[in-house]
Amino acid sequence: MALYAAHIGRDAVHVSAPNGIDAAASRTEDKLFLHLVNLDRTAAKRTHFQIPGFSETPERILEISAASETEITEMTPELFAPHEVLSTDGTYTLPGAGVSVIEFTAAERFKS
Repeated sequence: MALYAAHIGRDAVHVSAPNGIDAAASRTEDKLFLHLVNLDRTAAKRTHFQIPGFSETPERILEISAASETEITEMTPELFAPHEVLSTDGTYTLPGAGVSVIEFTAAERFKS
């Protein structure tokens, strides 16, 4: 997936996630990349970030999502265009069947 390929770190990082969310994380220097997939086609999943050494509020969230009843065809390529989502309180709601990349920068005292 192009979204993940463009936003990935050099080193794998262990991550845990709520039920129904597939998660992977990687890091390069002061930047952490969290990849999420909502395994439920219709129900949104709310998440809260707790990453030691990083702010609870992400620097950036890029998401690909569409309504579950939307037909995805070659005639609707815009459905695969990532859009930016804001989080100001350290939470994020991943839409049903949505995928996202969430970027964090290390807190000042943890920067390498």
